[in-house]
Amino acid sequence: MLGEVGVDRAFRVAFDYHASPRRLTPFMIPLDRSSPLFGTIRVLMRLCRPTGDPRAQIDLAVELGRSVSLHSVKCPMATVDLLNKLKVKHGQQWENIRIDIHSCSMNPQVWTGLQKKHANVFLSLSTVINGRSNNMNALIAACPSDRILIESDFNDINMCTERCIEMLNVVARAKGWHVEEEWLDDVAASDWGIVRRLEANWKAFRDGGKN
Repeated sequence: MLGEVGVDRAFRVAFDYHASPRRLTPFMIPLDRSSPLFGTIRVLMRLCRPTGDPRAQIDLAVELGRSVSLHSVKCPMATVDLLNKLKVKHGQQWENIRIDIHSCSMNPQVWTGLQKKHANVFLSLSTVINGRSNNMNALIAACPSDRILIESDFNDINMCTERCIEMLNVVARAKGWHVEEEWLDDVAASDWGIVRRLEANWKAFRDGGKN
């Protein structure tokens, strides 16, 4: 799959991207300078290094039928605009891939409008990012049960499992799903708990139109 790529209004240039800890300058890339499409569209690697406009990468993902992890920070309408333009450009091929807006921090109303137009878009949530938001439970409620994912979005691998379990429990409470205490084969879909639901959602996102 491709990722992560996306849009970011809060991105600040670092003094040295390879330093640890990384110190940031006060300088940001203006929205009207970053992309001929609409603003700050650029590839964001895990080191948060801006390396270019992601449209070419997303075009390639569509061509190869690969899912995309999309980064969107304080740019909800720019993100909606991007997805709308990509849908028009690629037509049916667009429907054959899946997009995950990771640690999605959109307003629930914006997300609701987006998901109606784009049946191939998922959202994933993390406690480290979404736990700060008063909109988190409303966003969970607004997301269809078959399009929600979780993640750690944490920079320490030793904490990722704990962070994922935290988010799993948050979603389970908000959706009214039970958390499985043991793994059983051949469980009817009507009896699935959150782990099976998230597993099915992940496979649907990963495999795209191949499912």
